Amino acid sequence: MDEAVLFVLACPLPGGRGPAYLLHQVGGVGCVLAYTDLDRLVECCGEHQPWLAIRIDALMADLRDQRLPGPVVNLPLSTDVRWGADGPPWDLAALAAAGDGGGSAG
Repeated sequence: MDEAVLFVLACPLPGGRGPAYLLHQVGGVGCVLAYTDLDRLVECCGEHQPWLAIRIDALMADLRDQRLPGPVVNLPLSTDVRWGADGPPWDLAALAAAGDGGGSAG
C-alpha cells in the first residue's frame, strides 16, 4: 500500500532556494493548507496553484520542526488569493525580502 500523502500549497522561492509552504490566514492564524487529492486542490484553489505532494508523517514532522500551524485540509481559497496563469496575486520577491516564507495572504 502506498504511503498517504497530502497536496500542500507551496511556491518556489526567489533565487532558486527551493519551495516554501504558502501560509494563509485561517481564524487570524497563518496556516499551511493541504488537500486530500489533486482534483480537490484544483476545485478549491484553481488550476494554477503550485503544490507539493508530501507524505503525511513527513509533513507533520516538518510542521512541528518549523513550529507552523496546520495543516488545514480542503479549505477553498477566495478568488483574490488564487494564483493565475501569470503567477501569484502578490510580489514573491518583496515577501521574501521582508522575511515572509510565502504568501501569507487570504
